Amino acid sequence: MSARYRQAFRVFLAALVATQGCGDAPTAEGPDRRPPPVSFMTVPIAGGNWGGSLTPVDNLTSVEPGSFVTFARPVLVRLRAAGVITPYINWGAYPPDGQRGTSTSQYGPDGLWSNGGCSANVVLTASVSGGFGFCYYPGLPKDFDVALVVKGDIGVKWQAGPGWWAPPDCGEGIAPCYLYSDGTSFEWSVDKIAAQTTLWPDQQSATSSTQLTFSTGISPVTFDGVSLPFQVVGYWTFQPTNGSAQSVCLPNPWCTFTTNKSGKLIVTVFAQGDSLQLEARVDVFSCLTGDPLLDDPIIRQGLRDAWAGSSPNGPNTGRKERGGGLICPNTGLCTPDLAPIGPQDDACHFYPADAPNAQQWTVLWHTHPFNPLDPNDPLPNNYAYCAPKNPGDPPIPAGKIRLSQPGPSQADLAASDWVPRIVVDKQAAYLIPANSAVPTAYPRNVCDVLATPIT
Repeated sequence: MSARYRQAFRVFLAALVATQGCGDAPTAEGPDRRPPPVSFMTVPIAGGNWGGSLTPVDNLTSVEPGSFVTFARPVLVRLRAAGVITPYINWGAYPPDGQRGTSTSQYGPDGLWSNGGCSANVVLTASVSGGFGFCYYPGLPKDFDVALVVKGDIGVKWQAGPGWWAPPDCGEGIAPCYLYSDGTSFEWSVDKIAAQTTLWPDQQSATSSTQLTFSTGISPVTFDGVSLPFQVVGYWTFQPTNGSAQSVCLPNPWCTFTTNKSGKLIVTVFAQGDSLQLEARVDVFSCLTGDPLLDDPIIRQGLRDAWAGSSPNGPNTGRKERGGGLICPNTGLCTPDLAPIGPQDDACHFYPADAPNAQQWTVLWHTHPFNPLDPNDPLPNNYAYCAPKNPGDPPIPAGKIRLSQPGPSQADLAASDWVPRIVVDKQAAYLIPANSAVPTAYPRNVCDVLATPIT
């Protein structure tokens, strides 16, 4: 959206005035927002990077800087090495009678093959899982970039060599057979692969007979063809809001169970070296509407918060339309956001554009805290508590009353193109889908979306 168009859009929105009898003015900008997925929990697992140089001096002396990190649990890492060294012969006569002091073929990070075996040069050491050395059979392509799972104290060293044979005047206990005196180094790096682990529910609202399924996993699943370490540790546990925790599933990546109480499901995993506890909220209600938004426990909590903040049973001059929205960050754990009472909000109007977090909302809601068309529950006659539909409207005559109208106002409907909106009054909840101006009523005497979870 261009800046010019955005400004014109704001002017258009500002021109929309909320209707008398419980309405609201739309929030600005939000065509890119969409209904949220089921709330899930994602925990990032940090990566890491270590690197250095190895400068060998001869074929008898290892270069072992020591460990640079310790992994208490299995971790997938990427090991890379680069560089070449030039060995100089250190036995026999000098030229022209011999070759002492002359160079031979250069060596890379890989080792040399002899008698069907390989003595690697650059080696990753791991105190628990064992090490890895670059060795490639003669004639095969060489790739000094590998993924492997390691555990323990981790280090990278130059392993003394080559040592496949030695003339009589050099070797162990005598003198190095080769000198690497040009000061060339091998560069190496070890990267811990960053990941994230997630707990997904198929749904988070239930009745006492609903079967719930949760699953957990790691992403990415593999790197360079190697699986990232991931394991569910111990039983899945359900902790009721009131009551003792109980084991509900075996240590598998999924869990299917039923419960007649609200609470949270807990699972512990080992993932890419980290021990993580994941939790998911479960709310049990006496009934569900069948709509995923109106049955979402976090949205229902937000509706209850807004309704309570409206003082729907207090004096009509003390009531306020209250609103809020659903905020879903990248971690997946959505939260309800109750907007503070804005400077234009009153018993008959809620202005989302005044809410500080409105641009983050993926679902919007607000209340109409009066019983529609009920002469015993009229709107305030005093415009100080309920602004008129038009600024120039005359005062309400003595003895006359104003009544709240059922359902969403025209302003509510006009602002419904971008995200779903929910309006709640004393009779029903009204859902206005995104890209629609047609509300669906859900009578509260059939299934009350403001009902508290069963604990």
